[in-house]
Amino acid sequence: MTRAFAGISMVVLFVFIHVGQAVAGVCVEPPAGLVGWWPADGNAVDIAGNSDGALMGGATFVAGEVGQAFLMDGIDAFVNAGNAPSLHVSQGDFTVEAWVSFNALSHPPGANRDDAPPGDVSIVDKMSTRGVNADGWRLLKQADDRFWFCLGGGIGNLCMHPAFTLFSTTAATTGVWYHLAAVKSATGFSLYVDGQLEDSRSPLPDFMDLHVGDLRFGANALQGTHLNGLIDEVALYGRALSATEIQAIYLAGSRGKCKAATVLIDIKPGSFPNNINPKSRGVVPVAIRTTDTFHAFTINPFTVRFGRTGTEAAAKHVTFEDIGRDGKFDMILHFETEDTGITCGGTSASLTGHTWGGKAIHGSDSIQTVGCR
Repeated sequence: MTRAFAGISMVVLFVFIHVGQAVAGVCVEPPAGLVGWWPADGNAVDIAGNSDGALMGGATFVAGEVGQAFLMDGIDAFVNAGNAPSLHVSQGDFTVEAWVSFNALSHPPGANRDDAPPGDVSIVDKMSTRGVNADGWRLLKQADDRFWFCLGGGIGNLCMHPAFTLFSTTAATTGVWYHLAAVKSATGFSLYVDGQLEDSRSPLPDFMDLHVGDLRFGANALQGTHLNGLIDEVALYGRALSATEIQAIYLAGSRGKCKAATVLIDIKPGSFPNNINPKSRGVVPVAIRTTDTFHAFTINPFTVRFGRTGTEAAAKHVTFEDIGRDGKFDMILHFETEDTGITCGGTSASLTGHTWGGKAIHGSDSIQTVGCR
């Protein structure tokens, strides 16, 4: 039995309006341009890229602002996310944002190295060891308990000079979650605390970043400055986020940015291998399967995209059918082949979208391209 999408459109529209009234209760869509995202939900996996972190010095996990968070001891714990080329963002526009909460605002005398003040605490740090604050960038809490964002001084430590450093007006206290975002664009750089712009500079200084420093959460490679507290939801973007986007992340609070749920999809249901001719002017049917834990009726078909990366083609036709003959109705979407971006030699295709409640979904299946000679 097949149920046409047109036959349920009025029912689905009602659900959409009803859920829209409760939008404050759902997560916020992640802004475009993510190159790294470390939610700290029981692991240091980068769910947006390939820069998984390594837990160092006994770093572990506790309840955070959004799910779990990294817990640092202020002695030697931190997370090292490495120095993959995708993290070399400072040559263009970029944004770094995270949640942080402090268990202590200072270290015992002598705990920090190279004459760093006891109150200096690194939050997200990509300064290298080529001189104190000379090469890279870092987001930190300074000894005055304000948040600083500074760029590599090149000739030496200029992480206090107003041309190279942004200063918050907010002073940190223990036991409070703060959302921090630093934005660098072609014309200047800015610092946000809890969704509000607190400092900015223009034009940019002639800073140095040779892309040799590892990305660290909760520590500085040269000075230590280990954080005693929690870091959550660290994210790095290859573009300058807008003030509206930053505020939306802050206002989402514990709901956080939406993390995509994996759904089971079946390209060209009933066939294997899933042959696709990239030169065809036909359509590709893709089923989103209903399982014991997920119902395809919860997906908003207007948000679904399918293709080489999962961002290309919108569905031209939608039906519901029990393709598995298991008593569960699956969503069948039809996409024009020429819109999918699939090219000769491709071995997989992906689908993305959202539920009516705003939760992101994604799925992938294998393909075999034909007709390419």
